[in-house]
Order: sequence, then C-alpha cells, then structure tokens
Amino acid sequence: MQQALRSNKRIFGRPVRFSAALMMTALLVAGCDLMPGTGQDEAAASEGVQHLDVSEFENVTGISRLRDVQNPIKGRYMVQLLLRTQAEPLDDVLGRLNSLYELDIDMVFRNVFYGFAAAMSRDQAEAIAADPDVLYVEQDSYVSAAETELVDGASDGLPWGLDRLGGGLGKYAPAYGGTGVNLYVLSTGVNADATQLNARVGRGINVGYASPWLAGILGTQQPAALLQLLGRKPKAAEKEQTDDCHGHGTRMASIAAGSSLGSAPTANVRPVKILGCDGRGATSGVVQAFEWLYSRYQRPAVLLLPFSGSKSRILDASLRSLLQKDMLAIVADGDSGSDACDVSPSGVRSVLTVAGYGRGEQRPATASGGDCIDLFLPSEAIDSVNAQGARQLTSGSGAAAAYAAGVAAQLREAYVLEDKLSLYRRLASQTVDIQLQIGGESIVAKTLKVPQR
Repeated sequence: MQQALRSNKRIFGRPVRFSAALMMTALLVAGCDLMPGTGQDEAAASEGVQHLDVSEFENVTGISRLRDVQNPIKGRYMVQLLLRTQAEPLDDVLGRLNSLYELDIDMVFRNVFYGFAAAMSRDQAEAIAADPDVLYVEQDSYVSAAETELVDGASDGLPWGLDRLGGGLGKYAPAYGGTGVNLYVLSTGVNADATQLNARVGRGINVGYASPWLAGILGTQQPAALLQLLGRKPKAAEKEQTDDCHGHGTRMASIAAGSSLGSAPTANVRPVKILGCDGRGATSGVVQAFEWLYSRYQRPAVLLLPFSGSKSRILDASLRSLLQKDMLAIVADGDSGSDACDVSPSGVRSVLTVAGYGRGEQRPATASGGDCIDLFLPSEAIDSVNAQGARQLTSGSGAAAAYAAGVAAQLREAYVLEDKLSLYRRLASQTVDIQLQIGGESIVAKTLKVPQR
C-alpha cells in the first residue's frame, strides 16, 4: 500500500513528500471521528488515549529519553508517560511523580499527548527520564510568529496577493467565501472589533501562557492563567481574553478572512492565543491548544498555524493525534532559512506546508526549503489590518499560509460533507505551475488559483 501511494499519488506535484502526507491523511480519515461537533465549547473531552501517536518515541531508551532542543526555555520540560499508565487514574500517576521528584506540574495533557509539562531542574529531568512510567522527556522551547517584516501602509486597489490567487485578472470574486466555516487562528489572539472581520470572530481560547510560572519567565505583560492545574479542563475564553496585544493574529485573520483583504471573506474566525505580546510562546502552550481543540473544535474546521519553532517530537506527535479529527491544517514553512522538515510544525507530513514568494517571483532570503513544502503563495508586502485596525503590509510565510487557509475554508463550505482526503484532492486540482527564482536559479513550483464568479 505504501509503495502504491508513493508511486501513484502526486498531489501538489511532490510525490515523495505529499504522497506520505496523503497516506497519513487516508489513515487519519479512516480512523477519525466524522460526527459533527456538538457546537458546545464546554463539551466533555474524550476518554482514553488509544488514538495517540507515539511513533516518535518507539526506539528511545536510556539517556536518549531526555532530549534537548534549540531555543530552550530554561528550567522547563514536557514529559510523555507510558500509555500503560492509563490503567491508573492520571491524577494518581502525577501525584506519585510529583511526590518522588518534587515537580512543579502546571499543564496536564490527556488527549493529544499523554503526560504533562512542569518546571524542573536538569537533575530532576534526568531522574524522571529514568522512571519506569516515563517514555520520553523533552525540554520546552520557544515558538514565534512566522513574520519577517512589517510596515505601515496599504496597496492601491486590489492587493497583489489576491490578484495572484484570482489568476491575475485584476479581480478577486471567489465562488465561495468560506461561509459557516470555523477558521482557527493559532497566534497572538484576534481583535474581535476589526472592521475587516465584521463581527465574525467567535469564542476561542487563551493558552499561550497558562502557567503563572511560565508567564514570569516570558514576561510580566502576559495574560493571567486560564487553566487550572492538574488536568482540569480549560474553559473557553471570552473575546477580551483573546484580544491581540501584538498584531500578528489579527493580521493573519484579515489575510485569511478579511472582508476585502481575505481569501475567504465570509469565514468565521476563532482565535487560539498561543503567543504573547512579544510574538513568542511556548511549545507546551501549543500542545495545550491542541488539547483544547481536540474536544472543543466545531465543524467544519480549518486550522491556521502561522508560527514556527525548533524541532519538537512532542509537538509533532500531538499535532498528528489532533488531526485524527476532521480538520484541515495549513502550516507556515517558518522562514527559518533551512529545511522546513527540520522545524516544527512544518515538518509534520499530515499537514499542508506553505512557503512564500514576492512580486517578482523571487523567494525571500529567509525562506525555508526542502521536500516538506507543498505550495508557494504570495508572502511579501501582503495587505492586512493590525490589532488597532490600521492597515499594514506584512511579509513572511505566515501570510502565505493564511491565504491557503482561506482557500481551504472555501472548499470546506462548498463540499461540507466530504472527507479530508477528498478536500486535499480538490485543493490539488486548483494548483497551477509557477516559475520562481531561488538563489539565481529558476524552478517550477505549485501555487493556487481560485475559480472566480
């Protein structure tokens, strides 16, 4: 089966990279819960962890069970428990570990990842990595917004990015606008009063700095804790708790769903605040967001992940577990200047990873490369609005991913009953070739063209 998929499925023109994504998507669709969401923000979380993806950790033993990362948050770690411990109440397992190792546990994960995050010293981390109930320990790390440049101002007339999506015809009037689709934007929050979003911002969650201890490390201006400790389920945040004190989240939402700037001008926006006022957050906060989404997302859904961090096995495995649910995930390549496969979450093969290009079909100097990139969309000097409602031109792969997320929302509206595999195929059917300049060389890449009314 694997060989057949690799040789026959050529979605987005990258048979090795996206055939693997296609295979993963097919498996996820076959096993996911396709029943519509309840529509209730306080729906109970699923019990059991049989769906968890632990393939990342199957061959780790001894000291290799403790992994350092780039851009670490000093004195903070995430711990993956052995799944056999689910036979015992999780709170009991945590109580025992806390008693043995004197941990400061402040995040607990039950659905996308079975374990916890805690403040601890290096010696404590080494000790807990050797515990028989522990599978893997990873140092927590920073993630940041996928944005490389920002200037005040606006384009004259139709934004060039929308013109390219529309096929260069000087207009952008898509047949579908994403009406009724929930676009979850994982960033710095969203200004619900932004005129471009026309009161389409729904309730979301603020999890980026759920730990008071972590808030102290990352800055005193972060929001107050919304999560109770030891696994009590977070409540949905009111709009003011997901307000944008940085601007990136509102910019991404306006590019994806703005009434005149967005690729899906009628989609609903659901803010998932994982980044703080400085545009940074923690990998553990991202995993907590995935945990919330697992049981509380509302169909039809598209995830926009316009951020990036160092390679994290726990983040990647948690995202794969989340994607057993019926949602499409669009990810920025991260602007790392290196291989997109080597950072998170762009290296996850069951997502759609989007890179950017400029007006002259030039790839930015900060652009990532590698086989994990599926599509190239406009990403330089893209029209947006910030948290204060002012027009700004933003650059970075986050903007390219936001455009792609809007197109995915269009397809979600048009084919609401179809599964993810079918929607990925429909998205692939809207690709065209584009000639891009990279380091003085010309390559043929895939971009999106949106059918117009």
